[in-house]
Amino acid sequence: MSPEENISPQIDNLDKDYGISTFIFKLLNKSEIEKLFGPPIPFNKRVFGYNKSAGKVVALTFDDGPIPEYTEKYVDILKSMEVKATFFVIGKNAQKHPELLKYIYENGNEIGLHSYSHFNMSKMKPEQMVEELYKTQKIVVESTGVKPILFRPPYGAFNKTLLEISDALGLHVVLWNVDPDDWRSPAVENVVNRVISHTKNGSVILMHEGKTNTLAALPQIIEKLKSEGYSFVTVSELLNYEKNNIANNNQEQQKD
Repeated sequence: MSPEENISPQIDNLDKDYGISTFIFKLLNKSEIEKLFGPPIPFNKRVFGYNKSAGKVVALTFDDGPIPEYTEKYVDILKSMEVKATFFVIGKNAQKHPELLKYIYENGNEIGLHSYSHFNMSKMKPEQMVEELYKTQKIVVESTGVKPILFRPPYGAFNKTLLEISDALGLHVVLWNVDPDDWRSPAVENVVNRVISHTKNGSVILMHEGKTNTLAALPQIIEKLKSEGYSFVTVSELLNYEKNNIANNNQEQQKD
């Protein structure tokens, strides 16, 4: 019996008979999972798009890297303007350019997963979903020593099974609420205007590597948002902003 034949009855009865965690442990070595991934997230069928309670903070995000000739330029702009961002990387790109992963992380930015192949994962079988996340996570951990806790599905496409698998692997599913459509390569001023006009408190701003106009627009976007009083955080900081504020307030009260 092939591995696929052995797995297929479980795929058909994930919710009824097995549960996602059991299914994953049958695909991957448990110790390997614990080495690469964080603790599971309680499954609540939700994704993170923005945090309206976060105040005047935003998270810049960049998809599809790392890409030679682009990644370092994005990172250098962020560093020169004292801003950090979150890069959602494609595994097959990261595998070719681990040095760029290190450059992203060592300059104060966050790394999230964006699949291995950049195919629509909502149309994949569960074992393929696991493979996409596992392979990409392994590349990032081996290159940087850091375990990503964020996952942005390609095209923003997901289903219940993908959410369950992500949660079981300790990965928060992240989308966005500001999209300048920069993948279409609009004019620089259009990229800037679309970002500025749609940004609000706690926004997650989607942009893409490999786009010359996006690269040119980035300094203007940062300058304009700063002039409007916004500061910049990573997605994981934005995700936990409210919880961290509560914890900080409690600590201050205890000190008093």
